[in-house]
Amino acid sequence: GHLETRLHTPFLRALMDSNGSHGQGTLFFTKFLEQLARLPGGPAPGDLLFYVPDRFQGDYACIEEVFDRESGRMDLVIERRFGLKAFCIIIENKIRALEQPKQLQRYLSYLKKHPAPRNRRFLVYLHAFGNEHRPKSGKNCLVVRYQNEIRNMLRESYPHVRAQTVRDTIRQYLAVIDDL
Repeated sequence: GHLETRLHTPFLRALMDSNGSHGQGTLFFTKFLEQLARLPGGPAPGDLLFYVPDRFQGDYACIEEVFDRESGRMDLVIERRFGLKAFCIIIENKIRALEQPKQLQRYLSYLKKHPAPRNRRFLVYLHAFGNEHRPKSGKNCLVVRYQNEIRNMLRESYPHVRAQTVRDTIRQYLAVIDDL
């Protein structure tokens, strides 16, 4: 969908990237992980340091539009492929579209091949639909809503952001989320 590829996925990638122009290091990714940890099947709250051991510098990759021959195109992949702290989070971003046949199963197959331990591999189905919307094949994925977890991530990050332009951008994006 147009909204996912032009606005939402690039914006989320920029926030999750510890080297992003926002200058906030791992703040947004940490707050995102805290939201995931509150969901059934999400990361264990005690494991969050595996993902982000440093407040300022993340040694993980945050890649938009990842293509895998078998799995297809994944909207956003946040991963560390090496060492004891390997992890992988695939975010499938759905604004005004439904999943393709077997799409989430293909992404789960990609996750199974990732070198991270099973308890640090997650498929996130991010959408803007009502609470009743569930992915068709999403038994093994975390269902995240813009109006809940993403809004909470931004609100919890906001008091820690010092740069006025970043604060303004977050405020504007919260208004965009309200209109989804």
